Amino acid sequence: MQNNFKRKAPIILVDCDEVLVEAAIDWVEHLNNLAGTNYSLDELGNDYNLGTFFKEAHGIENPMDFWHCANLYDKRTPKPFAVDGLRYLKDRGYEIFVVTYCVGNHYKSKEEFIKRWFGDIVSGMIATGHKYMVKGDMIIDDRDDHLMSFDESVFRVRMNTPYKQKVDFKPDAEMNSWKDIARIVEELEEHRARLYIP
Repeated sequence: MQNNFKRKAPIILVDCDEVLVEAAIDWVEHLNNLAGTNYSLDELGNDYNLGTFFKEAHGIENPMDFWHCANLYDKRTPKPFAVDGLRYLKDRGYEIFVVTYCVGNHYKSKEEFIKRWFGDIVSGMIATGHKYMVKGDMIIDDRDDHLMSFDESVFRVRMNTPYKQKVDFKPDAEMNSWKDIARIVEELEEHRARLYIP
């Protein structure tokens, strides 16, 4: 009996902030401007929530307002080799979705950023705070709390950043930059073979 079932392309989920684009550097600059300070990221202790420090030390009432800016991604450019990295995945037959958390009014700006730089590469953008609910074969994210929410059948890859993680979690693989993507694909295929995924 012939099996005519053909599996769809493996699905790769990719976070946006700190994976495809540097975001916190501008946040530090914004908070420094509000507070009249000149802190570097290292001086701030590499905490993901930089706003806590500025609120407590400098009385900045709404440090998260930066993330509500309607034009937040309008002038941003991708991290080095991000475009090449996603194209590498697409050229190998993977289907790619950007899965990202959006707050305030920046959804449209982020969506336009994705279209501008990755429009011919990715299949779409999904905005959610519950990334684990999106079906995929691999997730690339910078935050362990997001990665650990996916079950073990999903290949979980951390994009390393200078920020401190809130949870103790060992991902399936780690990337320091998009130059690591060929190695990640090899590790993904080994993972899929162990799970007997054709």
